Amino acid sequence: MAHGTLAENLTGKQIMDNIRDRMAQFERNEAQTREQLRRQLDDSIRRAEWLSAGLGLTALLLGLAWALYIVRLFSKRLSGMLILAQRMVDGDYSTQIIDTEQDEVSELTSALNVMARTVGANISQLENRNQELDQFAYVVSHDLKAPLRGIESASRWIEEDMGKEELPPHIREFLGMMRQRVHRMEKLITGILDLARVGRVAQADETVFVRTLLREVIDTLNPPTGFKIELPFFLPTLTTNAVQLQQVFTNLISNALKYHDHPETGTVQIGCDDAGDFYAFSVADDGPGIDPEYHERIFVIFQTLTERDTFESTGVGLAIVKKIVERQGGRISVKSAEGQGAKFIFTWPKKPMKTKTSATTVATGSGSTVLLPA
Repeated sequence: MAHGTLAENLTGKQIMDNIRDRMAQFERNEAQTREQLRRQLDDSIRRAEWLSAGLGLTALLLGLAWALYIVRLFSKRLSGMLILAQRMVDGDYSTQIIDTEQDEVSELTSALNVMARTVGANISQLENRNQELDQFAYVVSHDLKAPLRGIESASRWIEEDMGKEELPPHIREFLGMMRQRVHRMEKLITGILDLARVGRVAQADETVFVRTLLREVIDTLNPPTGFKIELPFFLPTLTTNAVQLQQVFTNLISNALKYHDHPETGTVQIGCDDAGDFYAFSVADDGPGIDPEYHERIFVIFQTLTERDTFESTGVGLAIVKKIVERQGGRISVKSAEGQGAKFIFTWPKKPMKTKTSATTVATGSGSTVLLPA
């Protein structure tokens, strides 16, 4: 064999062993290299993961910070608009927002400012018109009452000059009817002025003991003997406009007295219930009652359900009551049926309404300034 000597003296085996050793060493070197590269790759992956996490967290924090800045920026500007709207609700139309930014929020701010100025101008114009109407009403009432007093005086002079005993019965009846009409006209004029005066004259709120107020009203009305006015066990003490609350009770109780078909045995029951932010007062009588058809009509000015010659009524009392109660934020209603008495229910606030204040200027940030009541 050409290479027989390699097998005889083991030279070939030594060569193969040497090759195997070199291959094994190469494999070990390759394994070490692969392991080193694997560790480097793992380290690179971990560094990349940490870097990605850090960059993501940084981006998230920056995004949150930017969003918070934008939210705070707009919240300050929107808070000015909210304050403006709240002040307008409270009746202060002098509040204005100054926004120097040029964006959609600035346009909204400008629109709110224009609306506030427009409403304020309309309110001022309305107040001026109301003052003119008040002056006109007083002048007209004076000019109307003067000739009425002259008519009444003339009727009495006729009786005095001709003598009551010498006047024919029908003439005395005509003269009495004339004075009755004059008194009715005077009461009607006074009622119109009272209705126009509701809410116009500023009156301070005070602590009102409702039980004491009702006793004063009953003493003033002086109900006939046998007529009972019953008060409940609980009647509150509240801070409110005592004059207007007294006027409401006076009108309701006096109507129950005036229109009762049996005043010598009649009964009026006053009630009071808790209704959240309001007290629900009631005035119930056992009189002739009111047909449901007329429940809305009785609160309209000049509306009466009886002939004016039967009862001296101007038809203004319940209109005044409705106006007073609604200006206090309450509601009034009636529950009644013909022949079953009537029950008037009205709500009255437990706390007095807010009042207006003067205007000042404060900054809201980011180029915005809002004029606020102090």
